[in-house]
Amino acid sequence: MQHRTALRLTAAFAAIALAAGCSSASDQGSGPRTAPSSEFDFDLEGQTIRLGLTQPSAYQMGSYYSRDLLEQWGANVETQVLGKTTGVEAIVAGQLDVAARSQEEALRGSDSGADLTAIGSWLSSIPYVLITKKEVSDIADLKGRNLAVAGPASFDNLMFRYILENEGLDPESDVTFTALGAPPDRTSAMLSGRVDAALLFVDGWISIEEQADDLKNLGYLNDTLPDPGIDNGFWYGDTEFLKSSGDVPLAIACANLEANAWAKDKDAFVSYTLDHVKGALEPDVAAAYDEAQRLNMFPTTPEELLKTDRIDNLVGILADHDVVKDDLDPKQIVDSSYLEEAAEMGCGS
Repeated sequence: MQHRTALRLTAAFAAIALAAGCSSASDQGSGPRTAPSSEFDFDLEGQTIRLGLTQPSAYQMGSYYSRDLLEQWGANVETQVLGKTTGVEAIVAGQLDVAARSQEEALRGSDSGADLTAIGSWLSSIPYVLITKKEVSDIADLKGRNLAVAGPASFDNLMFRYILENEGLDPESDVTFTALGAPPDRTSAMLSGRVDAALLFVDGWISIEEQADDLKNLGYLNDTLPDPGIDNGFWYGDTEFLKSSGDVPLAIACANLEANAWAKDKDAFVSYTLDHVKGALEPDVAAAYDEAQRLNMFPTTPEELLKTDRIDNLVGILADHDVVKDDLDPKQIVDSSYLEEAAEMGCGS
């Protein structure tokens, strides 16, 4: 696959972007390590994996547990917790090998020329819920409202535009978008009454629900999208790295399945999350866990982890909004063979 100019970051830009948008695992999200458990073993001694993760919350714990398994199997995992910098930017800049991040950013990157391969999914389904002021009765009632988004080109901005257009509203004239950055900032703006609506992960909503007397959950994002909906996460990496790193991609796939099997143990999941997410409260994590199980966010079969119909659906939505080209083929990036081999070995069972 040819790299296009759009993703040829200069070394100087890469250094600036990564300094501003990343932190090491020692800065955040490392937590006291709970020894992971798996009957499988890979010889990853001498193998370094530069891994990009999302800032820790309950629904990111599968990727952190997978990271711990890779370390247990002997890999030297250099973790970067990504903020404003995407996994694609960091991989193209030569700063990361693999990322557990969103499907949307990986698809955008592939469409722009980055040579990426997705081999797993750290979170199935997409746990976005539409949080609004209580007087908002439906999507149409968002007309004239102020909507909080991460930024002008963010995924939540795109999803807002999609659901507004489906309701016959013009995102350019019927609403106001306020770019506020990370979920905690959007949450604070909702609680203060500064904005009228935001798309938040359901675990974030659970954590504020009791104090949000003037807010309500209008429903899941997937309920507003065409069937079969979309999913959220990919384990993806630089294609050349994955091809040349021996058992690393198979180990990542096995760790993905093993982490999802581990997540079936509520007590273990809650305890691990409390260790890794600063300020997390046990009742909130337990409620978020129950919702994750209801939505089957942590499946243990390759077919459920990488749902081709949902990936195709996401590509269609992105193409409709000129985010990716119409001819983007998910088969260019998604390779389920490692998950299938890992499942045949018994990983996740």
